[in-house]
Amino acid sequence: MKNTIKSFKQVSAVFLIAIFILGTATLSGCNAKSSGKLIIWAFDYYIDAAKEAVNEYQSKYSNSVEIEIVELGQSDLVEKFRIALASGKTNSLPDIIFEEYYNLKGYLEYYNDKFVDLTSYIDTSLYVDFTVKSVTYNNRVWGVPYDTGLATWFYRSDIFAEAGFIETDLQNITWDRFVEIGKVIKEKTGKYIIPLVPEGNIEGRIMLQSAGSWYYDENGRLDIENNKAIATMTETIGTLMSSGVVYEVSTWPDIFASFYNEITAGVITGNWGASMISAHNPQFGLWRVAPVPRMSGSSSYTNYSSCGGGAWLVLNKENKEIAIDFLMETLATSNSIADIMIKNETMVPALKSAAKLESAKSGDPYFGNQNLVELMAEWIISIPYVNYGLHPYEIAYFHGSLFPDYLRGDTTVNDVINSLQKQAEIIEKQ
Repeated sequence: MKNTIKSFKQVSAVFLIAIFILGTATLSGCNAKSSGKLIIWAFDYYIDAAKEAVNEYQSKYSNSVEIEIVELGQSDLVEKFRIALASGKTNSLPDIIFEEYYNLKGYLEYYNDKFVDLTSYIDTSLYVDFTVKSVTYNNRVWGVPYDTGLATWFYRSDIFAEAGFIETDLQNITWDRFVEIGKVIKEKTGKYIIPLVPEGNIEGRIMLQSAGSWYYDENGRLDIENNKAIATMTETIGTLMSSGVVYEVSTWPDIFASFYNEITAGVITGNWGASMISAHNPQFGLWRVAPVPRMSGSSSYTNYSSCGGGAWLVLNKENKEIAIDFLMETLATSNSIADIMIKNETMVPALKSAAKLESAKSGDPYFGNQNLVELMAEWIISIPYVNYGLHPYEIAYFHGSLFPDYLRGDTTVNDVINSLQKQAEIIEKQ
């Protein structure tokens, strides 16, 4: 994988290994019929979710199952998992893993026999629609939808107020209007509206999914050459970068510094960015959230998108029945775990019932007492499903690498699309 920005969450990931060994007794779970050991791989705040699941399972059932939670940074987890899958050695794989929706279709296409079909265990009506489709392959369900990874516009209400804007001015706007607002912000406050890394293509991915489009069509075939949304997205990134309203950066630490140091008036990222923003106490009470802008050019384009999120998968190993029982009893259905993740991490769960929890309805003081999760839960139901295909990151990052030449005027949109199509075809054959 390229040594570049892959997600907001990777920066916050730490490279640790923690082992939780549960006490011994008799297993009484609904499907688990024998003792054994489970190994769970997770990254970032999904590690905390796994820990809560272990605690909940232990409190419900006395058992003799050992559960080892391996804590990894996201990039390390992906690399280690891919190596383990390619090796063909089952004993090097975990029993349960958390992975992003972006990566699932590729795993299931190339290593389908390594995963457990969960169709008969999961009530798909419990989860937000696009997340269910994201874990579905060949009409079978292969994962437990967990985090929606909602794309969110976080902004400083005080800076926007200084420029004459209120909350209602920022609802369901286009990127064109976003630029207009950004120019006023820059003129009246001297702040940029957001930081942006063109090579990272974060906003680009958000734009595409909000338009119900991707580098692949709904059947998983490449869809680049005649894809109007990809051309419009490329033009929109170009407009943003040439407008003077965005602050160009190259790393996640630069992004953090831009709003911590009040160079920018906001940031667009996944809902999980809330915990990083709220870690900076001097800006307590000044932040708010709004839907991301939408592209112009079609009435079907929306203000709703995902930027990460993921699911729990079960590997086809000796203890798969125990692993399934553990997931179904905890992470797949537990409102109490969802409640903790909402309170501690501002997670917007795929589990629909979580939106009705008191924690979701509680105002967040850091964000001016906005009911963040309840509000964002209204948005996730409108996120269009797109088929991320087999190589979403590789193609998206190659697209990002074409932006510098395009922004300098050395290439046209058609040049970018043609180069992207050729490289995507090469990637697909690898």
